[in-house]
Amino acid sequence: MQAAGIRHLPVVDGETIVGMVTERDIRMLESCGRATVDIQVREAMTPEPYVVDINMPIARVCRTMADRKLGSVIVTEDTAVVGIFCTTDALRALAEILEEYFSAPTSDRYGGIISKGPVS
Repeated sequence: MQAAGIRHLPVVDGETIVGMVTERDIRMLESCGRATVDIQVREAMTPEPYVVDINMPIARVCRTMADRKLGSVIVTEDTAVVGIFCTTDALRALAEILEEYFSAPTSDRYGGIISKGPVS
């Protein structure tokens, strides 16, 4: 994982998603004195990870990640794993939205209505 720059790996049993192993999970076991070569996937993985369909709205995914304090989710299409969505991806999407919002003229930000004070 370290050599490939991968921080999250889905764990499958056949075609069934059974867990997620993260870099953090492994570091926690290492901090308890466990040698990486002795750690089995079943020991390191978080069982029953949050799995989302590729068509789920990103706002819903991000809200659930925040509420459950998740660093990543497994993304599926039908039943196949097609990716991992993590907090870095969420921040990248937020940055794009904010950049677009703040690059728009002020009038566009408020639906064409600019208030110059209290309305009489």
